Order: sequence, then C-alpha cells, then structure tokens
Amino acid sequence: MSLKDVLKRSTALIGKNSNNNTVIQNSNIYIGNPTSEVINTLSGLGQYGAIQQHYSDYLSIIKQSHPLYPIFSASPSKTVDKLVSTPETKDAFEKFPKTIKGTFKIDYTKYPYMDKSETPWEYAYRTQTEVELETTAYQEYLGDIPDPFPNAEYRDGMVTVIGYNEFPKAMEGNIVSGEVVIPILIRRKPCLEYGKMIVGTIPNGCGFELNITSYKDEIGTDFTITNIQNCDLNTRLLRERLYSEFLRTKQMSITVGDEALIDYTFSDDELKNVFFLNAPVIARHIECLLIIEKHMECKFEISNKGFTQDDYETAMVLASSLEGKWYRENVDFDNSIRCDFDKIPEGIDSFEQISFTNSVDEISLHGKLFSAEKIIIVYQGARLNNIKSVVKNKEKRKKAILLTFRPVEGKEMFSKYFKFENIRLKTV
Repeated sequence: MSLKDVLKRSTALIGKNSNNNTVIQNSNIYIGNPTSEVINTLSGLGQYGAIQQHYSDYLSIIKQSHPLYPIFSASPSKTVDKLVSTPETKDAFEKFPKTIKGTFKIDYTKYPYMDKSETPWEYAYRTQTEVELETTAYQEYLGDIPDPFPNAEYRDGMVTVIGYNEFPKAMEGNIVSGEVVIPILIRRKPCLEYGKMIVGTIPNGCGFELNITSYKDEIGTDFTITNIQNCDLNTRLLRERLYSEFLRTKQMSITVGDEALIDYTFSDDELKNVFFLNAPVIARHIECLLIIEKHMECKFEISNKGFTQDDYETAMVLASSLEGKWYRENVDFDNSIRCDFDKIPEGIDSFEQISFTNSVDEISLHGKLFSAEKIIIVYQGARLNNIKSVVKNKEKRKKAILLTFRPVEGKEMFSKYFKFENIRLKTV
C-alpha cells in the first residue's frame, strides 16, 4: 500500500468553516522535544527505571551515529561538555590515526629558551611545561576523514595548548665510592637551556642533591653536588664518609641494578673543594656527637653554619671520656693552662709528664650543657716553656698563672691527653 493510499484512508476534510484543514487520523502529533516529553511523563508517573532504560537506549543510538561505528562511537566526554569520538576497539587509532591539521603561530618572546630548530612538543617535553599557540586554522582527523565529533573545533581567538608527557619515573640506584654505598632515586629533570640534558637525584633522604649534565654537541658530562640542610646526624655522617672516599679513591660511580650509568674520576682541582677537604673532620665530629647522644640520651641540633674548632675538640674529649678512653692531641705548643700558685707542683720545670686536674662546672656543645666532676690533662714529652714567669708569679702567690709548653729538647711535638670524669647532662 502506498503512502498516498494510507493518507486517503486516514484523512478527512472538516466543513467549510474549517479553512479546508486536513486531519490525519490514527496518529499522535508531538510538538516540541519528544525525548523531554517522554521523560517528563515517565517522571510524573514515577517510572524511574523506565527513564534509565530510555536514557540507555538514547545513548546507544547516539553512539552508533558515528560514521566509523563500531570502531569509534560518539560518547560524552569526561573532560569537555560535548560528544567526542571514542575508540571502541584496541586498534582503533591504528586503523584511523588521530591527527590535527592546522596553522599556528608561536610568540617566541614568551619562550626565550626555545630553539628555532625544535618543535613546541620537544620544548614542552624537555622543560616539562605547556606551550600556548595562536591558532588560525584547526581540524581534527581520524585517518583521512574529518573527525565528526572532535575534542576541539576552530573558533576566532582560539589558543592551542601543547601539553607534555612526564619524564619516566625515578629509578632506584646507588652512588658508590670506595667502601661507601648510598641508595638514591634518579630521574631526568627539566632543563630550560637547549642542548643540555640533566639527570639527577630526587629527595629520598640521602642528604645531598646530585645533578649530572650531558651536552648535545659535546663529549663528556658535568656534575654538581649540593648539600641538603637540616638532615639528621646519621644521614650527614654517611654523606661526609662518601665525600671522604672521593678524596681517598678519586672515583665515583652511579649504578642502577648491575649497570653503571656513570663512572667518574675526579681531578685534583675538583677535590680541592671544601666539601671534600673538610669531610673527614666533619665525619669524625658527627661520630663523636652520636656517641654522646647514645651515652647521655640527648639529641643534638647542628646549625647550618657548621661548628668551631672548640666544638670539635669538646666533642672529641666528651666522646672519648664516655667510652673510658683518653683523647690525645699531638702539638708543638700549648698555652691553654692557667693555675693558681698553690696548684703548681714543685719541680715542674724538670717533669716530662705533667698532670693537671680541675673541676668542670659547665661544658657547652651545640646548645647542650654538660658538667663533669673533673678534667684531667696530661702533658707527655713536654717542657715548661715560661719557667721564669711561672716561678716569679708563684712566689708572688698569684692566681690564674699562665703555663706554656713546648716539646722536650730534640723533639718537634709532644702529646696532650684529656679525660673528663663523671659527666652529667645539665637541664636548662
């Protein structure tokens, strides 16, 4: 039956006052949005399950409207408020690669470190920053056909933002020198300067930051080490032991698994850096502080300014004394002793071993206060250097007489021993 026949059966003319209108019988006429009418009707009837079904059917029809269905569908985007082409198979983009064709302008004044020979995508990746392009034409494609449901469409004043893939995640590795091995996390780092690539450590509590720089047109690498402040004593100790090994071996390796990423030999000039030259002394000082912490149940906070020679000697004497040992210095001159007249023994000018004992009210070290029942100081292989002055002041019964010492005849050095007894931590 033809449409003409159907209309003949379903139409009627209304009388002469009807303006000759035609009525189509056996039909429903919808005015407005049929979908919204249906949903409103179902909602009014409380048919929410039917609404869900209607929505599902509606989305299914929309998905299948894509000309490349079932390889691609038209689906709502999670990031932009519109339908976009969505792959439905694993090889969708292999069959129909996603490309963008357009014309773009870049304002190099915004990106002074971008080289004219690199693309915005390369710049964005190596610097890990976004690049904005003024867009004068824009069209997305799937294969050779314009994408019917693109992520973006051209409009006046359009700006295209070039994003970047993040560098590969940090790898676990080690920095090795001599007998010291320190675990590190190593990763490529952003670099503004063209032709450079930086690989370095990221924070993992190792106490330092190490960066290795390689160059596009040059052979060889550079590296820098920066101390991280405010790390704990054990971390500092391991760091200073590493630097001490640099001095001793002149070698450093960075390994990932069984593979050496870099083997580096230090030059004599590089090892003149104070980081390395001071490392053995700093390491010994920290070892002493850790001994004191263990015995006295205290915690030191070392300022970023470091420590003085007085701090160093005090820590050495305290640590040795707490372990029941003498601390010894070899010196060629000493002027640290003052005694009252009645404490200077007779015949002191002829002794090669001279002992002094004094009480100690307060010992200060990195903000902590200690006391000791006494300190014993012993000079061995020494002679009194200012005999006349000492004898004269003793006869005058003076207090705090200065005593100076030098090695006995024929020797260049003498030994000075220290020991505290009955050390206590003082509360502030």
